[in-house]
Amino acid sequence: MSSERSPRWPTFLLEIDRLTKYEAVVSPVPFDAIVIAPASDDVKVCGLTLAERARRVALKAGAVRVHVTRADTPDQLAAWAAAQPDHELVVLDATDHVVHVPLVQILRVGGDNLAISPTDGSFAGAIVAAPEQRLDLARAATSPAALATLAQAWRTRGVPTHAYGDLARAPARTSAEQRAAVHFLFGLIRKAQDTWLVRTINRKVSYPFTRLLLPITALTPNIISICVFIFGAIGCFIIAFAGATPTYEATVIGASMLLFAGYLDGCDGEVARIRLESSKLGAWIDTIADELTTILSVTCFGIHVYRKYPYPWLLAIVVIAAVLSTVAVGSIYYYLLTSGTTGNSQDYPVTNPIVKFLGYFIRREVINLATFIICLVGGVDILYIGLALGALVSSSILLTQQLIRGAQKRRATHLDAAASS
Repeated sequence: MSSERSPRWPTFLLEIDRLTKYEAVVSPVPFDAIVIAPASDDVKVCGLTLAERARRVALKAGAVRVHVTRADTPDQLAAWAAAQPDHELVVLDATDHVVHVPLVQILRVGGDNLAISPTDGSFAGAIVAAPEQRLDLARAATSPAALATLAQAWRTRGVPTHAYGDLARAPARTSAEQRAAVHFLFGLIRKAQDTWLVRTINRKVSYPFTRLLLPITALTPNIISICVFIFGAIGCFIIAFAGATPTYEATVIGASMLLFAGYLDGCDGEVARIRLESSKLGAWIDTIADELTTILSVTCFGIHVYRKYPYPWLLAIVVIAAVLSTVAVGSIYYYLLTSGTTGNSQDYPVTNPIVKFLGYFIRREVINLATFIICLVGGVDILYIGLALGALVSSSILLTQQLIRGAQKRRATHLDAAASS
């Protein structure tokens, strides 16, 4: 069990980054899946029954159809499988294990093959059959014992086997194993993009809240993203408008809400990865909510300072800083919409080494923590100067990069047109 839950960190990060994408991997060969479910749904790990998790795993891995069975007869299962005679068939035994996408991914190589344990070579409860063998496999999906018997027969006649990796499955037979399976699934929430600060502070704060949210399946990751945004927006409103005049207390309360919203911001992605609910829409909602919060915080800190010093020139700075923040964010999203592959603003390409180095200090987790500390010591005026200058510098760099990128694209298009003519 330790080998399943404690892979070396760099390899672990690379595998997480590869597996937690926004959509299912398209299989080169169409396949359906049958999930052998436990007799009851009494066991839930991180809010999902073993059968439901296996169903989502199959869909995430690219299954066209998924059938969950508890008491189907061999003929019933064969009839279901026969509906798509040109598809391969995958069967997953989810009666006593928590499974993850890699258990299915190692099978998708075409033809009959099965998964085995990397430690003792025993059958791992996952098997795929080519279209001509799918009915035999479907008939064996009535129970784990029948499936294991078929797997042994196939191994005897030389059917290929594949050892699964660190993130494929975890036993969930006993209470102790189920608790260990929770830790196994929480290992999936780390991302290669996580900085030291995120791993050291943000994740440790968000973990307990994610544990509370996981069983509440009605709270989807998208709803969590929206709730976190509203919480942060309330903090911005308190900073800007609480009281007849701006106060130190309102600033600290608002800044603490922004900081806490930044910590809670990890919960939506953590829930999505553990419950296999990641989506392109969710990625866009999450990152847009983050950037809107950034624009709101710059604007509301400016309003706070202007209410203290109501000079017309300061109001002009507040408006300009808000516009520049919007321009900076707009430049990033213009790229993501026209050239990017995800909705994550962290995937915006930065090639300049100086800008890349500075980027580590303007990440949201750093800014939120610095904002709270500066507000705590009463330096909100100095903070706003930094925020306004940051909006000016970032918008200038991002807009310039976008203009250069656009010019390069137009020149390439012109050269292609000239070459074709």
